[in-house]
Amino acid sequence: MRDELDAPTADAVAALRSAVASGEGLGDALRAGFARNVVFFNVFFAGVLLHWFGDQPDEEAITVFVARMRAGRSPEQVGFEPRVAEAIIRSAFGDYELAKQIGQVAVTSTAIPVTVIEDIFAASPPTPAELDELLATTMRSEREARAITPANLYGQPREPGQERPDEAPDEFDQAIRLNPGNARAWVRRGDARRERGDYERALGDYDIAIGLDPDNPFPLVWRADTLRCLERYDAALADASHAIDLDPGRAEFFNMRALVYHDMDRFEEAIADEDRAITLDPASTWYLAGRALTHHEMGNYEKSLADYNRAIELNPGEAWMLVGRGELLQDMGRQAEARADFVRAIELEPSYAPELDQYLSDET
Repeated sequence: MRDELDAPTADAVAALRSAVASGEGLGDALRAGFARNVVFFNVFFAGVLLHWFGDQPDEEAITVFVARMRAGRSPEQVGFEPRVAEAIIRSAFGDYELAKQIGQVAVTSTAIPVTVIEDIFAASPPTPAELDELLATTMRSEREARAITPANLYGQPREPGQERPDEAPDEFDQAIRLNPGNARAWVRRGDARRERGDYERALGDYDIAIGLDPDNPFPLVWRADTLRCLERYDAALADASHAIDLDPGRAEFFNMRALVYHDMDRFEEAIADEDRAITLDPASTWYLAGRALTHHEMGNYEKSLADYNRAIELNPGEAWMLVGRGELLQDMGRQAEARADFVRAIELEPSYAPELDQYLSDET
């Protein structure tokens, strides 16, 4: 096994073996191991829990274990709240309810996994064969964990070109089990669920992410978008506004709030936010086209046309912008120009043909 591990991890595993065999220095060995390879030792922690509790432990068994672990230790020696330890253990088995109730679960420290493993090994020291099996399973699972781990989950970003745009929600389950206190993992799973229209469960993931990292505006924005899709506009508006309060220099935050205002038919406020987004990011044709749509709905046809013209000039390959301008030109009575936009939109995106056929077949 040593030949298959990098040198720091192999040294940490050797120290762990020695500590288990001697019955001394296990905590120090574990802390050093987490410092050298946090992914490997988080996977090892999950394996120890599975070995001790079985596949589906009941809540009472975990509660009793945590109470026993705390007994005999002062609060200073423990260094964490018992409910936090219980939430982390339950999360390892896919039960995130307590973690959600607690809200902010700080697990960046290794105090909880180290203490848990110490207590389990004190109660039932593994035989050399059992330890070998645990370590072999850890090594296999670590490779899988790194393959599915979201960028930066362990401070180790993916190389350029390794992004996975079609990630499925279950790809993040293992990452969350290994480190349920990392907000980014919850956000990424929420994003994947939101992209698939699983809005209610996406909200649950964003709720936990926001509880873990309340000063990060991005989960608030994605939750606002999810709430908007569910037509819960007041809550969406509150999230978008809070994100802007946290970071007023982000054009995308103003754009998100503008979308909410637009859906609420609060067009003047939508325009104000779209103006701000364009000021912050004048090169964004999406924001220009969004403002064009709002002006169109307000009856400000000339302003709408100016925005569409500028957006399409800068980005002539976006079919939806041509459709938007075509609909505006129709309302302005400029049918020939509208038809030209519709034809070009279908050339760029043939899926628009059924929607636009009624306009193209009308000879008037």
